Amino acid sequence: MSPRTEFELVLSDSAIVYARLDTEHGEATRYAVTLVAEENGELRTVRVYDNAHGEPEMHRYSLDGEKQPAEKLPGATPSEGFNMALDLIMSGYTEMIDGWRRG
Repeated sequence: MSPRTEFELVLSDSAIVYARLDTEHGEATRYAVTLVAEENGELRTVRVYDNAHGEPEMHRYSLDGEKQPAEKLPGATPSEGFNMALDLIMSGYTEMIDGWRRG
């Protein structure tokens, strides 16, 4: 089994990032970075960036929790995709959450 690192980053009083990174021989192989927001007292998924199908993708979620089709992201290594996802969320989570709430 590959080593796995998991952590969370609290972005505000109502937004958190959950991150997971799997490595093999010191190299990133799989990742998932999830933006969640508090809505009506519960944490709900807003976006997920991952490479579950071998390529970097982003999934938006609707306010009612429905996962939207994957949007392909520019080709990147798993390490680059993981870092890009963290950077995108950390620099734009307020706008992402506002768009999610607007539907």
